[in-house]
Amino acid sequence: MSIAIDHVGIPAADPWAAARFLGEILAEGEVTPDGPDGEMASLSIGDSSLSYFGLAAHEPHHVAFRVTGPVLDGAIGRLRQRGVPFGNDPGDPANGRTDDPLGGRARICFHDTDGHLFELFVPAAP
Repeated sequence: MSIAIDHVGIPAADPWAAARFLGEILAEGEVTPDGPDGEMASLSIGDSSLSYFGLAAHEPHHVAFRVTGPVLDGAIGRLRQRGVPFGNDPGDPANGRTDDPLGGRARICFHDTDGHLFELFVPAAP
């Protein structure tokens, strides 16, 4: 039996704006209504999704995506266009670096509009 993550719930002050922001940075996914009354925003990512739900006060989450080099390069370009700082260290996500201190080919971290830390990394070649 295999197991796969279906979705991850992420609190957001504005679920629709948060889902659109990440979808635009990743250039991936469609934002659709979710929840019993359509009050949540679901961003499809590959075979799973992020379900953003309304919550004004929350602790920031950390979500990491394994991506390809072109996906990472595109995200970096879109972050730069928006003036969103990024870097390779979750403790200093504004250092502007893209090398991977954990041994992969490249890594970036950035905060979304709700303060959640998103991490994109390209693993080392096998």
